[in-house]
Amino acid sequence: MKRDKKGRFIKDGGEPLSIIHKNKISIALMGNKNMLGKHHTKKTKRKIGEGNRGENNGMYKKFGELHPNWKGGKFKSDNGYIMIRVKDKYELEHRLIMEKYLGRKLCSWETVHHKNGIRDDNRLENLKLLPSNEHNTKIQKIYQENKRLKEEIKRLLKLIKKEDK
Repeated sequence: MKRDKKGRFIKDGGEPLSIIHKNKISIALMGNKNMLGKHHTKKTKRKIGEGNRGENNGMYKKFGELHPNWKGGKFKSDNGYIMIRVKDKYELEHRLIMEKYLGRKLCSWETVHHKNGIRDDNRLENLKLLPSNEHNTKIQKIYQENKRLKEEIKRLLKLIKKEDK
């Protein structure tokens, strides 16, 4: 049996299948011809739903370490930082490492900077504590220097191309 570009079944000649052929194929694919074209009653739907509620559900009261998807309370966030579960909330690993090193809780205005710019490299020698405004100033300088170097590379590449001609 062939399919067209949209995934529909077609005959060898390319014309679409009749409704009878479609039903036969769907029965073969589903494997349950008894429910073809039928729907569950409201009572049956309610019984199915009740079967998976509360203690009947295999995941009932399974969260945290008991949940099968538990990965030790540690994951990498969408923006690249490592998050660690502390009590009932997740915190940034690099801030926890700096707090442990200093022996005190960090203030909200203090920033832990990754010297090499790699957000999941939380070795103590790669971390530096900065006030927020100083962190932003340093990052801004790095971006400006990066932009200047890219422009310089473009200029040099143009000079090389001119010399080759």
